[in-house]
Amino acid sequence: MEHKSIPFELKDLNFGSRSAIIAHAVYNNIDRVGDISTKGMFNKSWAEKKKIDFLFNHDTKQIPGNVLRTFEDDEKAYTEVKFGNWTLGDD
Repeated sequence: MEHKSIPFELKDLNFGSRSAIIAHAVYNNIDRVGDISTKGMFNKSWAEKKKIDFLFNHDTKQIPGNVLRTFEDDEKAYTEVKFGNWTLGDD
């Protein structure tokens, strides 16, 4: 499995509701291996409504919370998450 990353970008953080919106893809940008992300690239996957995991450092044993929704604008794709009431969610 190949893992790719973008710099962490927090669009919104709400301590009261324990939620955040995080950018997970930047469109029209060439990554280090030459791939280009484009608007709409997640539409099929999102339409399938499969469970999306919210992981810390792509580690399936480190789950800080749950994905509430995914969406995009013209420049980026985002994930809205809710942090859990356990140690990693608090951290």
